[in-house]
Amino acid sequence: MKRFTISFLLIDFMFSISLFAQPSENNPQAQQMLNKASHNFFIENKGQWPKEVRYLTRIGGMNAWITNKGVVYDYYQITRDYKIKETMQMPRQEKEEFERQHTSIKGQVVNIELENSNTEPKTAPSGVQQGYYNYFIGNDSTKWASYVRLYNEVLVQDVYAGIDTKVLF
Repeated sequence: MKRFTISFLLIDFMFSISLFAQPSENNPQAQQMLNKASHNFFIENKGQWPKEVRYLTRIGGMNAWITNKGVVYDYYQITRDYKIKETMQMPRQEKEEFERQHTSIKGQVVNIELENSNTEPKTAPSGVQQGYYNYFIGNDSTKWASYVRLYNEVLVQDVYAGIDTKVLF
C-alpha cells in the first residue's frame, strides 16, 4: 500500500517573534539556550494543556494547536491603553510614569477538523531544539511540566489509513 503525506506549511509573516518568557539576566545559561533555539517551533504537550492537544506553535498574534482531530488556529490582538501619571518630585519634562488603564483581547478561532479521521493518531516530532519550556501552573506540583521539548516539525501519522500530515514552517 502506498503511503501519502500531506504537508501544512505555517508561514511567519512577522519580521520578528519574541519569546513569551524572558530569562533572568542573572542566568546567562538560560539566555544562551534560548538564543540557540529557533523562534519557530512546536511545543509538546506534557500535561500542561488538555489531553486532546498534541503540540502548540505561536506565531506573532496566532496560536496553532495540533489536536487529535486536526488543527485549531486562534488569532488574537492585544490592546493596552496607558495614561501618563505625573510625579510630584520632578517636572513632567524630566520624568514620567505610565499607568496601565485597560487591556483588551480581540480574536477569532478557526477549528479545522478532519472528518471521519483517526481520533488517536500517533505523532512523530523531528528537529529537536536545544531550548525547552517549564510550566509551573498552580500549587500542585503533580500538574507541572518540566523540560517541555521544542521541535521544528510534527508528523501526524495515519490520520486516515495510509495518510499522514506533516506540519512545518
